[in-house]
Amino acid sequence: MSTTLILSSGMAISKAWYSVPQIFRFGISGTLGNVILFFMDSSFYKNVMLKYAKDFPKLVNQNAESVSFFVSYFFQIVIQHVMNAFLVFGWHTIDTRNKYMVSLAGCYATLGTSLVLSTFLNAFMLKNGVPKNIAFWGTLYGFGLINFLILSRLSPPKEKVESDSLHLSEVPRGGEVLLPTAMTTPRVYRAKRDDHLSDMLNFHARIPHKRRDELIEFIKSTGNKMMV
Repeated sequence: MSTTLILSSGMAISKAWYSVPQIFRFGISGTLGNVILFFMDSSFYKNVMLKYAKDFPKLVNQNAESVSFFVSYFFQIVIQHVMNAFLVFGWHTIDTRNKYMVSLAGCYATLGTSLVLSTFLNAFMLKNGVPKNIAFWGTLYGFGLINFLILSRLSPPKEKVESDSLHLSEVPRGGEVLLPTAMTTPRVYRAKRDDHLSDMLNFHARIPHKRRDELIEFIKSTGNKMMV
């Protein structure tokens, strides 16, 4: 199978996947993440909480199942964050270190709130005789819709990210900045400045006209102040 065929097939699959409504993609991503969390919680509970329960404080010992749920959920957020980027919101939301850290912080702020609330709900259900597995799944899906609504607000669409991103490799003249010098007369400077602005701004047709006009006026006003 040729590389071209593989790439075209991958693009077709990606296009088909992202044509599915976002809320359904979030549900699939969340379900996969919950399965991972289920095994993390089960493993931590059996291999840590039950084995070393006597070594923990009384409060932790009495709420071993809820503590296991809380710890597993806390670390699973990192995995869920990447899965949501890949399957739901788009890889562009974490394709740089800065965007990754910002979106991860937003994910922890959102899911962290659900973590605390769902832990209390989980403990309440367990205290009232609900089996551990039922309490686990009921707690997670109870907060799923709320998490989706908040995270979808925090994750910008790809079009906005692209329109707000200016890459120096695309900028004419390597992104040089035209500044007035002692050897430049005001008339020559303004002529060169206007030519430079035209080169700099026309290369990027994605900039809305209103923003472009505002940017031109700002640079012109800045340049005129520097010439005084």
